Amino acid sequence: MAESPPNSKRALLPRLAGFVLISAVLVACVSGAQRKAAVANSENQSQASAAIPANPSNQRKALVLGSANRLPGQGMNHPEGAKVNFLKLVGNPANDPKKGWTCDLTWDLMQRLGMNPTNTPLEELFDYIGRHQLGYRIVINNGAGGYAMRFWSRALDNGMMPFAPQGNNTAGFRFDATPGLHAAISVAGGSRVNTSSYGPAVELIDALPVWASHSNFEDAAQSWANQAAAAKFAKILDAHPHYNIWDARQHLRQAASFWEKGWNETNGFGRVNESAVVAKLRPGPPLEFRAVKSRNRRQVHFTWRNFLQSDFAATVIARDDGRILYEGTGTNFTWSSDVDGDATFRYWSKNRAGDTSRMESFQTRTITGLNFRLNQTCLVIGAPPKEDGINSVLFSRFERLATNWVCDMVYRRGNPVYDRFTNFSTGPLVAVLPDVGAMVDYAISNHYRMILAPLTRSETNLFHYKTEWDRAAAAGILVVLPHHAMARFAQTMNTRMPSPPRLFSAVTVGSSATNWPRTLGPGLELVDNTSARGFGLNDPALLEAVTIAGKFAEVFDANPAYNAWDARQHLRQSSSFYPEGWREDGGYGRPPDTPAKLARLDPAPPVDMEATRSADGKTVTFSWVNFRQSSFAATVIRRANGETIYRGTGTNHAWRSDVAGTETFNFHSRDQAGQLSRGESYTRFEVTGLVKD
Repeated sequence: MAESPPNSKRALLPRLAGFVLISAVLVACVSGAQRKAAVANSENQSQASAAIPANPSNQRKALVLGSANRLPGQGMNHPEGAKVNFLKLVGNPANDPKKGWTCDLTWDLMQRLGMNPTNTPLEELFDYIGRHQLGYRIVINNGAGGYAMRFWSRALDNGMMPFAPQGNNTAGFRFDATPGLHAAISVAGGSRVNTSSYGPAVELIDALPVWASHSNFEDAAQSWANQAAAAKFAKILDAHPHYNIWDARQHLRQAASFWEKGWNETNGFGRVNESAVVAKLRPGPPLEFRAVKSRNRRQVHFTWRNFLQSDFAATVIARDDGRILYEGTGTNFTWSSDVDGDATFRYWSKNRAGDTSRMESFQTRTITGLNFRLNQTCLVIGAPPKEDGINSVLFSRFERLATNWVCDMVYRRGNPVYDRFTNFSTGPLVAVLPDVGAMVDYAISNHYRMILAPLTRSETNLFHYKTEWDRAAAAGILVVLPHHAMARFAQTMNTRMPSPPRLFSAVTVGSSATNWPRTLGPGLELVDNTSARGFGLNDPALLEAVTIAGKFAEVFDANPAYNAWDARQHLRQSSSFYPEGWREDGGYGRPPDTPAKLARLDPAPPVDMEATRSADGKTVTFSWVNFRQSSFAATVIRRANGETIYRGTGTNHAWRSDVAGTETFNFHSRDQAGQLSRGESYTRFEVTGLVKD
């Protein structure tokens, strides 16, 4: 059984009914003389050459978007004018199928097919035409800027070549557009050169010849120029029955007045001479070629539409130096960056004989700010539901500080709004996950450089997630945390917080006035006192944690060879209290506003150090996390007398006591040059109650 025509009942935005009023809203595209109207007698007025009846009659059809509906007292409307012009130009003003090309309005065609023209999408009409092989090979829109409509791809998919205005009739006005030519043939107005708007989308220029114009000059209004080009396209198809629509499009280009000089955004390829001899068609380059940098800057995603001439073989993408990245018949490709900086790409088509497209200026794309060894990505860990508004505040603050970094957010499951999200392709929200462990997993698997976690009223101590921060640090991620949420309630300075109980895998940041902290304690590493407020952060320590994260970003940028531990030591070493040594009431102090230039990095001592005496006093068990700077060689534990009891890359050691009473132990890191980290108050452990074994 034959498929019945669709009769859409969906309440979609009408795409076609608006053409009833199109003549009123597109006056800018039309010259006043064109308002005259009537289909002239073809035998007396048409100077068009007789069409060559080469293609089957059922393949010589054109469509114009719109209807013949008119307002009271209105003359011929825009779509009607386009239809009349096309029929005159192809030599069949009577629209007689026996005499050549015919033309229909989409409104009328939908009605004949049983569709509702007020709410049937054009894509549905195009698909129906293609499925039932109704023979339409040209589709025209003469509304301003009509080339940019998204439905043109569906027209091409179903064997129809679209023609539409590039912009409007404002001479010298540039309409910006994405580089490269589009699905529709974009036609500007001009008999010798463009006399209308211009821009990257211009493919051809054209004008109604004097004999077909309603004036005594060639009418270059963009509303009519595209019909002139479409009629030439029809004649070229007639003259070359072996052509498909892509062959005819390339023929138009090669027969145009500026083909020899090459495309430019003012005149495109120029005005077509349909009588010009084109000895050999070159492959046309792909259309709608896009190159988009991924959010993490480590990939470029390419998409395009193949230029499917009869002898099409492949689309080719290459680096500027000629290295081929892709060659095939697909329509997308992802390239992983091998540079830190910029990369330029070129693209073309290749036919079965091995010939390639001529290179035009629009066939180059330069992508800036790519990462390969550099990793400029930060992830904001989601706060608990009902407090997750802080996520976007941290994100915005970091983006202002680290303008060349990418900052993403992960939300915690439990917010009904975000729980419904399924598409995270555009960021900055990249996932909704159940808990902190899953968020850290996400950060590790996606190779983030830094994690920034918020403190809230319900989570006042992030040391609780120490195991997760340890995992992140082991994967090379720098974790930055506020020192303690109680700072919001600390109206006086020097409120001592027992947690975190020591420096550990994450960097803890406090808020200070000058160098005096609101909170202090054994786990405080750095402080800051930024003047930038107004970010909606109730807790000053939370604000300063973002500030320190921004300074870490600058350190990474200035020192691309650094790992996370190098950056951590750099910021310590350049902070205000470093010369005197770490202390509870300020850690290493406040880092400078811009990265300090250091001759060399000192080795930093291990973190998360503990020394635990056994119940019988005969053993001391040590544990720590190695401070794995690039130059790290070993962790060293020494007794007070200088005796080394451990040197290695492990993370724990048991020492059998050979004394009765008290012994002091000092932790150090040793770098590859043999230098030991300096002693700090937190690296010294005095163990009492020992029993000689």
